[in-house]
This record gives sequence, structure tokens and C-alpha cells, in this order.
Amino acid sequence: MVTMKQPRAKGLAPRTNRDEVILNIATLLYFTTLIGLAPFIPQLAVDLGAREEQVALLAPLYAVTAIMLRPLTGVLSDKGFTRYLLVAGSFLNLASQILYATSESIKHVYLARLIQGSALALFIPASLHAASLASDAIASRNLASRSIMVGLGATLGPAIGGFLLQIDGWFLLFGVGGLLSLLSLILSALWRPPTMLPNTRDRARKSPVSGLLNNMFILSSLALFLFAAFYMSIVLFLPALHRELGLGNAVIAIFFTIVSFTNLVSRVVFTKLMQRQGPLTVSIVGVMLAVLGIELLAINPVDPVIVYVAPLVGSGLGLLVPGLQILALTSVPLERRGMAASIYTVMFDAASLVGPPLIALIAGGYVESIRLSALIMPISMIPLLLARLYMSQGVLRRKRKWVPRGNS
Repeated sequence: MVTMKQPRAKGLAPRTNRDEVILNIATLLYFTTLIGLAPFIPQLAVDLGAREEQVALLAPLYAVTAIMLRPLTGVLSDKGFTRYLLVAGSFLNLASQILYATSESIKHVYLARLIQGSALALFIPASLHAASLASDAIASRNLASRSIMVGLGATLGPAIGGFLLQIDGWFLLFGVGGLLSLLSLILSALWRPPTMLPNTRDRARKSPVSGLLNNMFILSSLALFLFAAFYMSIVLFLPALHRELGLGNAVIAIFFTIVSFTNLVSRVVFTKLMQRQGPLTVSIVGVMLAVLGIELLAINPVDPVIVYVAPLVGSGLGLLVPGLQILALTSVPLERRGMAASIYTVMFDAASLVGPPLIALIAGGYVESIRLSALIMPISMIPLLLARLYMSQGVLRRKRKWVPRGNS
């Protein structure tokens, strides 16, 4: 097989496309498992006798371990241990699938959630860091490609998960998840990171947070936190509501499959839009579409008509998520992108830790929690609008364009 060398980023030795392909496939397999199971974990908890407040703990449980480990992941990534973090994350994800499959009580599900949180804390920021190890233009392209893999995993995951659950229940669902995790582990072990040149390694020895205190990184991370806090409440409470009312899996499976498919399509379109408008404008459009879809869903979350608003939610996510990643990671120096990826992804964990329990405590029921989340969600647009205002006033300046032009 002929491999093409990528243009070298300043501070990195040359690398080939082979490693990008391996990283993308490993990411695809990991997220197919992660997102494919996500809609069904609350239903497993309900089947095991969990109450509403116990279901609400599923998100913060994995967020606790993720938040604790992500800073360490950032430090180790910047010191050159990214491949080992990818392998360890895949292994822990495999362990969580085994425990889910053998769960006999909600306590077992909680333990599996803690292990999965550790896996998330290692794999996700490490894969972000691995994709960003290039010049800003190439890093933007790599992050967009990684985002497509995440979107493809999000499309395949719920569809495969719902199909497997209908065939043979929980054991088959988590068994396939374990197999995909094992394949991701093997590919992660085969990935070869680029070699940092001596001058870059010297800069990496400075304070772990140096280069991170800039407006774009802070505002991008805040936007992720606010949006995820309310979106995770929807993801948790909507399937649990349908399960409690005995509505079956069909509507939920179709809803999340449509969300995932339109998410994938908009991620593919994202690269073209970014070339013309830049990631900030695309992110603003994305958050507006997603918020509009959630507002419409909250009107009557038990009505099968919710599948018709799924394209709005999915399209918005597909534009917002990669846009925020590129805004955050390319705004910091190359030798600090491991820590940047960890801090950025901690925002999602913190949102999962705070959002669903707080919403459930205030609202008091599944329907009320969904509607309250939708009511407050528009505030997630504020950080991005502030970033646009600052840029228009010249406060946030970039030395080069965001747009990757070919291979330059």
C-alpha cells in the first residue's frame, strides 16, 4: 500500500496517512459502542428496578471518574503517552461491557458506569489530542475527519443496539459492544504517534496550563458545558420516560437513529461550510438548530411525532460539536493540546455530573425534567455569541485563516 506523507507541523517529525486511518477506525469502533449503548443504559436500569432518582445518577457516576482522570490524561498526552492512553481506554471500555452484560442489580450498573467513565477519561481526550498533532490547517482537517467517524459511530450505534436488543436482549447487546471495544484496543496499539522535535519537548515541560488562558478556548469550553448539561438530561430522561410508560423501544430507537444519521450528514457537510464561513459561524448555526429541535420535542415528549424533530437536533449537533473542538484545540499551542483536549472534554463530564441531577431535583419527574431542560437550553448560545462579538471587535485575533486549503 502506498502512503502519502502529510505536511509537517512545526515541532513534529513527519508521519504518514496510515496512522490517521488507524486512528479514525479505532475511534469509529469506540464511539459505535459508546453511543450505541447510551440510549439503552437507562432502560437497563429501569428493568433492574431503578427509580427516577437512581436513573438520574447514571450520568454523574461516570462523570466523577472521568473528571478525576482527565487532567492526568492531559499531562500524559503532552509527555508522549497518547497511544498507551488509547489502549487503556479501550481495555476499560471492554471491561465495562462485560460488567453490563452480567449485571443483576443497579449497583452492578453503577460500577460498570464508573469503569466506563475511566475509559472515557482516557480514550476521548487522547484521540482528540492525536488528531490535533499537526499544523492548524491539517489539525482542523484531521479533527473534521475524526468528527465524521464519531458521527458514523453515532449513526450505526443506536441502530445496531436496538436491533441486537430486539433479537436476544442485553447479553447480545453488550457482547457485541465488548467485541468492538477489543478491536478498538488492537488498532490503538498499532497507531504510531508523530515524534515531537527537541524544541517542542522543551516547551512541553512548562506549566501544564500555559497557553490555555485565552478567550476562544474558554468560551468554546463554556459553550460545551452549558449545552451538554441540558442535552444529557434529554438523553437520560427521554428513554426512561418511554420505558416507564411501557411505550417500547421503537420510537426511541428511531429518534436516536435519525439524530445520529443527520448528525453524520451535517458533519460531512461541516468541512465545506467551515471553508466558507469558519468554525465559529457554523457552531452558532448548529446550536440554534439543536435548541430549536429540543424545544419542539419538549412540547409532547411521549408523542411519536418527536421523530420529526430529530433531524433538527442531529443537524445541529453535527455542526456544533466539531466546530467547538476546532475552535478550542487550534487556539492553543501544539505542545499544550493534550491538556487542552482534557480540559475541554472535562466540560462534558462536568455537565453530565451537574445537569441531570439538578434538573431532576428541581423538576421532579421525567416529563417536567425534559421541559425544564428545553426551557433553559438557549443560554448555551451566549458564549458563542460573545465570541462572535469579540471577534467583530478585533479582541480575538488569529494569525492565520481557519480554513485548511488542500494539503497546505
